[in-house]
Amino acid sequence: VGTLSASQNPEGLWRALAALERSGACPALRLHFVGKVDPVVLGRVEAAGLRERLDLTPYVPHREAIGYMQAADLLLLSINRAPGAEGIVTGKLFEYLASGRPVLGLGPPEGDAAALLRATGGGVMFAHDDPDAIRAYVAAQYADWEAGRRREGARPEALLPYTRPALTERLAAVLVHVTARTVRPT
Repeated sequence: VGTLSASQNPEGLWRALAALERSGACPALRLHFVGKVDPVVLGRVEAAGLRERLDLTPYVPHREAIGYMQAADLLLLSINRAPGAEGIVTGKLFEYLASGRPVLGLGPPEGDAAALLRATGGGVMFAHDDPDAIRAYVAAQYADWEAGRRREGARPEALLPYTRPALTERLAAVLVHVTARTVRPT
């Protein structure tokens, strides 16, 4: 849900899904992209033989996008391949976590977004170039879905530190601390 740019192209995911397609392990698998998808990404999906599995929905209003997130069985978060990607934490990640659905993250496994997924139980981050691990994870998610076991995403209590009131309280504490150190009596 959102934008999937060429720099976010999850090549390892396409290889993993192509392997699952060849094996017949996930016969009802669907990819549903909501929003803007770069033509380079669509070309790679087609090259992987996944075009028949793909549904595209163009841009939708935010409220509708949230509905798509909440209805998803697995959400894709692809962190850009760029210097400093370890420090990238997108706003989309917080929306995904709030949706209560599991997240398949692709990016630096030791980055900040990966740490947030681990801390909240919201999902798992895999390296872009680890199709075997991605394939195993997707196959396990699919098996649970097929058996009627709906996996949940982030634990609601784990999200409390990231709510606006909690973040505002932390920011206020930092400001009090900084101003207490910089204000000198005259």
